[in-house]
Amino acid sequence: MVKNKLPHSKPRLSVATQNLLIQQSFSQFKFAFQNGAGVWRGSLQPSQISPVYNVLIKYNIGRLPKVWIMNPELHPKAPHRYPDKSLCLYWPEEWSWSYDQDISKTIIPWTAFWLYYYEIWLDTCEWLAKSAPHAPN
Repeated sequence: MVKNKLPHSKPRLSVATQNLLIQQSFSQFKFAFQNGAGVWRGSLQPSQISPVYNVLIKYNIGRLPKVWIMNPELHPKAPHRYPDKSLCLYWPEEWSWSYDQDISKTIIPWTAFWLYYYEIWLDTCEWLAKSAPHAPN
């Protein structure tokens, strides 16, 4: 008897696997295991004229990764952030991150794009990236 399996189901990527993949592409991110979660701290500079942003990524298996900018401090009214000040990198009703996806190919590049558009927002007061409607912060 064959067990029922979803034909296209992929295994979850463990925190250890996520770390390996992150280190291959973003060696400036340092890993720690804290309170059952993988935590990466590193820097991103979205353009040559951008400041260097210190980023914190937290990932618990079974939960979505969360991203915070530790410094420089973001403008208090910066859009596309959750109440805990983590970044809103995608609209869950339109697209959903899944546990078989590589943080180094999704979450980290999206963070760099978020920062790029944030800098444009600082200059223009307009969020020029494609975005979904949000309630104000």
